[in-house]
Amino acid sequence: MSTTSTSTARPERQRLMPLTDIILFGALVLGSLLALHAGSSLQQRLETTALADPLSIAYLNAWLQAAPDDDRLRLILAQRERLSGELDTALVTLAPLLDGRRRGAASSNGALLEAETLLLDILSQQLWRKAPGTPGFAAARTQVLRQMDRLATLPLDPAQYEQYANQAIALQAPAQALRFYRRLLQTQPYETVRIRGDIAALYLQQGLYRDAAQIYFMNMERAMSLAERRRHFTAALRALQAGNLLDEAMAAAAQRGRGLMNDPPTLEFLTRLARAANRPDLAEYYVVRLLRLPPAPVQDAEAQP
Repeated sequence: MSTTSTSTARPERQRLMPLTDIILFGALVLGSLLALHAGSSLQQRLETTALADPLSIAYLNAWLQAAPDDDRLRLILAQRERLSGELDTALVTLAPLLDGRRRGAASSNGALLEAETLLLDILSQQLWRKAPGTPGFAAARTQVLRQMDRLATLPLDPAQYEQYANQAIALQAPAQALRFYRRLLQTQPYETVRIRGDIAALYLQQGLYRDAAQIYFMNMERAMSLAERRRHFTAALRALQAGNLLDEAMAAAAQRGRGLMNDPPTLEFLTRLARAANRPDLAEYYVVRLLRLPPAPVQDAEAQP
C-alpha cells in the first residue's frame, strides 16, 4: 500500500546561514554605510571651514592616504597646513598637484589653478620669514617673482590680477606688476582709464617718463568731460617735465592740446610750463590767448549759496 503523503503544506526552505547571523550581517552593512556617510559629511564640513587644528589635519592626512588621487582633498590639506604654519609640509603635499604643469593641465583644471595660487601664498609666507637684505631673502624673493610670472600667464579672476599687481609693487617688482595690469586690462575693459593710470604711475617709478606720458595721452582720448581731458593732458606733460623732457613737453602741448586752447586752467598751466622750459615766447602766446578769452559769467549773488 502506498504511503505517499497527500499534505498540501509547503516544504521548509533551507537557509544559507542562521537568522541571527543574517541580522548581524545586516547590522554591519548598515553601520558601514552610516560611517561612510558620517565621513563624507565630515569631509564636507572641513571643505567649508578653515580649520587648521592638528586633529583636522590628521584626519585629512588619513583621508588622503585612502584617496591619493583626490585633488580637491589634497588642495584642502595643503591649505590647512599653510594656515597652521607648516609651509614645507604644505609644499610636499602640493607637489603632486603641481606636477600637472608637465601635462599642461594647470590652465584647464580648477584644482591645479588653485594649486598655483596657493604656491604663491606659501612662497610669499616663506619670504617674509627671512630677514630682508639677506641671501636667503633674495633667493626667496626670486622664487616669488618666478611664480608671479607663471600666474600672469594663467586665467585668473580680475581681483586676483589686481591683488598680485599690488603685491608685486610692494616687492618693488614693477615688471611683474605690469604683467598683471596688462592682463587686468584684457578682463576689465570698463576699468581701462583707472588701470592705465596705475600703469603710468609704475612707469614713472621706473623712470619711463615718455611711456607714462603716452598712457596719460591715451586716457585723454577716452575722457568724457573737459575736466577729465585737462587732468590727463596736464598729467602727461608733468610726466615729461619730471624727466626733464621740457622741449618734448612743449611740442606735445602744441600737438595734443588743440582742443584745450580755450580752457583758462589749461592755459595757465601751459604758461607756467613754458616759463620752466625757458620759452618766454610760448609763455607770452598762452598769456595772450588767456587774456582774449571772454570773462567767465558771474553768478547772480542771490543764486549763490
